[in-house]
Amino acid sequence: MKKTLILALIAAFVAVLTLSCCGKMMEKAIEEAIEEEGGEDVDIDIGGMMGGKPPKNFPKDLIYPGAKSTGFVSGTTEEGSGGWGALESSASLSRIVKYYEGLESKGWTNEGSFEASTEEGESYMLTLSKGDFSAVVTISEDSESGKTIIGFMYGEE
Repeated sequence: MKKTLILALIAAFVAVLTLSCCGKMMEKAIEEAIEEEGGEDVDIDIGGMMGGKPPKNFPKDLIYPGAKSTGFVSGTTEEGSGGWGALESSASLSRIVKYYEGLESKGWTNEGSFEASTEEGESYMLTLSKGDFSAVVTISEDSESGKTIIGFMYGEE
């Protein structure tokens, strides 16, 4: 990702963590600050960390069926867009991993994967791409809630 997009995403993340209640006013302030620094048009969309929806350009294939959105943050520059987000599901980690691995039948390319096991549970990570869109998908067990968490870090040029 380009420097400006990374700055936009960092600014959006800080905004969500510190002032998520300020909504559109905060988005506008972040956009103006980044545009002053980088000289290009930037659009920030803070979906909120509690129940925010995926942005409109987020591929529907990447939303695990029946999963609940727990938050998405996205940013757009002239060079592309990107962001991060999370879903939670009551489905097992292995079932969700099979779903994402199966996306190759829908035109996605699995660029690589990684599996880990810790005292806190199992986790899995894979990188998927389709056209100009790419995403790192992390899938992990939340031992406290009993849910499976699906995280995304994504970008599109």
